[in-house]
Amino acid sequence: MKIVVLEGSPNKKGSTHLLADCFRQGAEEAGHIVEPIDVAHANIHPCTGCIHCGYEGPCAQKDDVEGIRGKILSADMMVFATPLYSREQRAKRTCLHVHLATAARVKYPAALLRCKFDAP
Repeated sequence: MKIVVLEGSPNKKGSTHLLADCFRQGAEEAGHIVEPIDVAHANIHPCTGCIHCGYEGPCAQKDDVEGIRGKILSADMMVFATPLYSREQRAKRTCLHVHLATAARVKYPAALLRCKFDAP
């Protein structure tokens, strides 16, 4: 199984990274392919709502979202690892979710994106 781990912590030596790395090690030992993605340090711009991604192809913004989206869509499972500061996820993770939701809302039924990542 191909697994993508989206890490949202800006602290590369913090507990979120430690937990994500332990998950990665265990999954790899079980025979899975794991690709961690450092969302916190990725070049991600806020979605402008232009819907370019849905009608004409890839996102109009030239950032890391298209590459991340391709990795997510080719994976069998997606894992979110993020610290919770004041009960909220990090801003870059939120920006990524908005990008993905905007593209998925236009191209796919809402349930399709959710079902793709449900565990078997």
